[in-house]
Amino acid sequence: MGQRTCPILHASIARPDDAHRNTQASGLQCGFETLCSVFGLAGPALSRIAAIVHDLDLKDGRFGAPDCGTVRAMIEGLQLAYQNDEALLEHGMTLFDSLYRSFEQSGRATGPRVAARPKRPAASARERRRGKKDG
Repeated sequence: MGQRTCPILHASIARPDDAHRNTQASGLQCGFETLCSVFGLAGPALSRIAAIVHDLDLKDGRFGAPDCGTVRAMIEGLQLAYQNDEALLEHGMTLFDSLYRSFEQSGRATGPRVAARPKRPAASARERRRGKKDG
């Protein structure tokens, strides 16, 4: 397996006892938010992931994360595809690592980056006729 880029995954795997103990003590935070706090991890990409995980985990809609439904569907798909916990964990980590990379790269707080430029509008019939007369 390649190197992971999401620091919260590194921290929670490296020191799981600390992560678990502090997650249990949190009040209004989900486990991911608590882990970020405990390990002193911050940044726009982690904040965006934390909002998604919070809304999925606590189901309170606190952040209204726009990507929440998509991430939920992807997680449900992984659960259906992988019955083995190890495989599910590996693919789930890949999912969240990919989100982290995308959010880090985009540098924006919300919304996807443009994947393709929009096409130029087609010329009207009148513009096409005008072009033939000029040529």
